[in-house]
Amino acid sequence: LYKEHTDEELILLLQKNDDIKAFDELVFRYKDRIMNIMFNFINDRNEAEDLTQDAFLKLYKYKDQYKKFSKFSTWFFAIAMNTARNSYKKSKDYFPVSIYDVDEEDLQTPDMILDLDEYEFEDINNVRLDCLKRSFDLLDPMHKEVIILRFTEEKEYEEIAIILNIPAGTVKSRVNRGR
Repeated sequence: LYKEHTDEELILLLQKNDDIKAFDELVFRYKDRIMNIMFNFINDRNEAEDLTQDAFLKLYKYKDQYKKFSKFSTWFFAIAMNTARNSYKKSKDYFPVSIYDVDEEDLQTPDMILDLDEYEFEDINNVRLDCLKRSFDLLDPMHKEVIILRFTEEKEYEEIAIILNIPAGTVKSRVNRGR
């Protein structure tokens, strides 16, 4: 019965009747995607699981703030991204760094040096993925969130702008800068 409803119909059922089965269906539909976003943003599985739960708790708590004229997914991704962003800012090792402030000496730290002698030739793709992941982890949150939404969730620039409450032009420039 609930699988046949759209996301928008499910949230309206949740708003009207406090229908827990409608909420369960929304959790089923979005749990993996939200977990993926959180993990990509935080890079810690346990923290990502906690943030995913927080996002769903906020969904339930603020369910009455959803308005029928917008897509449910856009509204819920905004909640999820705000949850991730706020957690990231509260973490003790949050320190944004501009790419223009990094010099050659900074790139010689143990975290940034990759010893290729550790890898076999067949593992070269894993090396590339490891380098990419290390670089992604160093991105400023405002660039990380647009990259996640654009390339992981395959959202259009306009929808990302709505989710993050920023102009579409800003989204485009952050995607280009983050890339």
